[in-house]
Amino acid sequence: MNLFYPKNASMPIRQEFDQLQDMVTPFLKKRIICGGLAIPLTAFSFFNLILILTTVSVNRENLFIVGGLALAGSIGMALFSELAHQNNQIHAKRMKYIQERITKSDQLPEHAKKRYLKAIHMNQTDAFHTFYQFLIHEERLKKLKREETNRD
Repeated sequence: MNLFYPKNASMPIRQEFDQLQDMVTPFLKKRIICGGLAIPLTAFSFFNLILILTTVSVNRENLFIVGGLALAGSIGMALFSELAHQNNQIHAKRMKYIQERITKSDQLPEHAKKRYLKAIHMNQTDAFHTFYQFLIHEERLKKLKREETNRD
């Protein structure tokens, strides 16, 4: 369920994206359950409410049916609300992880970290791609340092 997953990236970069995914997996499961219940429940109740209210006059006998369908529709709408809340939590967790990971990097100089963090703040829809570029940059610097130490 990643918006961006590097398929042909190196193993350390894939591991970073897997860690990011593992961190939000419980929220994704809740989101799937809420969405799986909210859509059919709301659609069923509203369709039947409209059908009953337009074809049959409301009287004492079918008042409980109308009330039950209205209750089911409101539960479905509450699940939709929970779905939106879960989406916001997933986004916040991912952004927090990415920002902390960039801040904790000991390979990149401070100005490069600030540049990546600014890019993420300016365009959050491109955060995964920016994080991917950061990981590539970090990996390239690690490789250069290893080569430097091997030459000495």
